[in-house]
Amino acid sequence: MRYLALSAPVNVAIDKLNQADPKKVVPAVVLSAVTRAISTFDAAVLGVHWSGSSTAGDVRALVRAASAFVAELQLNSRTAVTALALRSRLTPSVKALSAAANVVRADLRLPRV
Repeated sequence: MRYLALSAPVNVAIDKLNQADPKKVVPAVVLSAVTRAISTFDAAVLGVHWSGSSTAGDVRALVRAASAFVAELQLNSRTAVTALALRSRLTPSVKALSAAANVVRADLRLPRV
């Protein structure tokens, strides 16, 4: 499925972020990888013709949630921050992003994340 292929690099980047040692500063390369993966995903999914008007609208809502997550990630990583602190600060954005992703996945009859 196209959605899964487009989202795979995001999942890999997020997994690396989640694997960061909670007590250590998150490496800039990891943060950059997440930002790039999400930005690439956003552009790609907006370029796909999704069947059904609700799916297209839900994809746009997912992109807005992803953009908000990236903005929050960039804001919170301007200074060195531990993985634990970053996760705590990003929790609301992560929840919104996951909820939006689950709506799109339901539209596409895929399992929830």
